[in-house]
Amino acid sequence: MIFRPFLSVFGDTGKTALKTHRALIVFLTLSLLSPLVRNWISLSNNCENNYDFGIYQQAIYDSFSLGTANPYLSVRGIYALQDHFDPVFLLAGPWVWLFNYSPYSLLVFEWLFLVTSLVCLILYSKNKKEALLWCTIFLWGRGIMAGMTFPIHPTTWSLLPLSLLCISLQENREKLFWTSFLSLLFFKEIFCLATLFLGLVFLVMKKWKKGGIIATISLVFILFNFKWRAVLLEGVPHPYAENLLTPYFTDFS
Repeated sequence: MIFRPFLSVFGDTGKTALKTHRALIVFLTLSLLSPLVRNWISLSNNCENNYDFGIYQQAIYDSFSLGTANPYLSVRGIYALQDHFDPVFLLAGPWVWLFNYSPYSLLVFEWLFLVTSLVCLILYSKNKKEALLWCTIFLWGRGIMAGMTFPIHPTTWSLLPLSLLCISLQENREKLFWTSFLSLLFFKEIFCLATLFLGLVFLVMKKWKKGGIIATISLVFILFNFKWRAVLLEGVPHPYAENLLTPYFTDFS
């Protein structure tokens, strides 16, 4: 039933329509399973970016078992929130406590993020034809393909708020926009730079109130991530941002 509106796109009727229907089901099923299966196979053959993989495993395990939101990463020699500001990793702590302190259970947790993203794309699309387009772009886009080489990584999980943000912009869903915008700021410190430019776009469009609020919140997060974080949290953050911005600004403050 869900695929019937898609068939008109291809002009299919009768037996041809049924074949297309089945092909779409196979395509979406394989697409849903491919990140999970691919990561499992690669993990078994030790073919992942194991540095980040080990960092986030320790951060997730220690955050819940030791009851701290900013565990020390012995594999990295730095506190978790000094490496990246992505406290969303804390959501995985209860998951591994309930099921298993295993990298495989974490891969399932990450896969659920991807599935939830896909479900949201379908639910929030205007029609099923558009949903098929969104799903194809999402599942076979460069972001998710690159993200699969960095399993257990909040940057990969950010596909959920990013997907919702794109849909909210296209369909003018205000509540969805603000929820996804604010959520995105807790997935990695680089996103506050992206949302700052989003706010500037709204200002250029003369949407002064919305653009001003977005830009102001983004600037607060920029100052926190690149200046105040060193004061409020233990240790000096790793200078990812300075490495990126130094060619343009001699003093980022």
